[in-house]
Amino acid sequence: EQALHDSEQNYRELSECAPIGIFQRKLSGEYTYCNAYQAQQFGCVNREEFLSRYNPAGRRWADPEALAEFNARLQQDGVVRDFQARTRLHDGKTKWFSLYATLERPHMLVNGFALDITEQKRAEEALKASEENYRGIIDRAMEGFYQVSPQGRSLLANPTMVKMLGYESSEQMGQELTDMGRQLWVRQEERERYARILNEHGEVRGFETELRRRDGRRIWVSLNARNVRDAQGQPQYFEGFILDITERKLAEDALRASEANYRNIFNRSMEGFHRIAMDGQTLMVNARLLQIMGY
Repeated sequence: EQALHDSEQNYRELSECAPIGIFQRKLSGEYTYCNAYQAQQFGCVNREEFLSRYNPAGRRWADPEALAEFNARLQQDGVVRDFQARTRLHDGKTKWFSLYATLERPHMLVNGFALDITEQKRAEEALKASEENYRGIIDRAMEGFYQVSPQGRSLLANPTMVKMLGYESSEQMGQELTDMGRQLWVRQEERERYARILNEHGEVRGFETELRRRDGRRIWVSLNARNVRDAQGQPQYFEGFILDITERKLAEDALRASEANYRNIFNRSMEGFHRIAMDGQTLMVNARLLQIMGY
């Protein structure tokens, strides 16, 4: 009897010192024990306040379906690990807990641990909201956004990128583009130069080149990309933005053609042409004027 008393006393002291909530309740919901940390997690001064405020257990579960699932799994498996549930405190606030529990048969007592993971959940929700916001911006961007594996496989593409290259979806791009360098780039020497800059400097800006669409048509693009590395410095993937500059390039080509045509007419004219500044300095003359003036 003394040994049993000492053992129980030792267990109780360990329980009271534990930095995690420890509880025991009947499967029907009535708490029979909790340690000081459990009471503290639930905003109570002591065990008595916890037992009076939170009996039966179902009174404070924010999601009744979660409680039903928790009890069903206990009865079926005899143990539940890392069961995340929301609890409504007596002051109206809610907290998230991770629960570990076992069912003691035949007395049908639930022995368990409860860990407050509210801050972790808030951080996860904030991260999820941030990622959703980021994805929304990327999906609505006027520029194409992409992620490519070091082997050249398409990992991610926003709707602008998909449409630019003539695909129906990001999934289709991922399936068909297994080597973007060889399948997309018109000139491999430019692709090699682009890869060299990216590897040496970690990023590349305003790199202009021609790419081949899914239907075979060529387009001019401007690339901005960066090399994303892991903790060991190895490339994980490449990501960046791509802008279709085909119209600009066509306009530049048309301008160059027009200027070449104008210069050809200017130089082949049978009349002398000149351009002179207001101070009298000669700026430009054609071949016929040189001939006329003896130069």
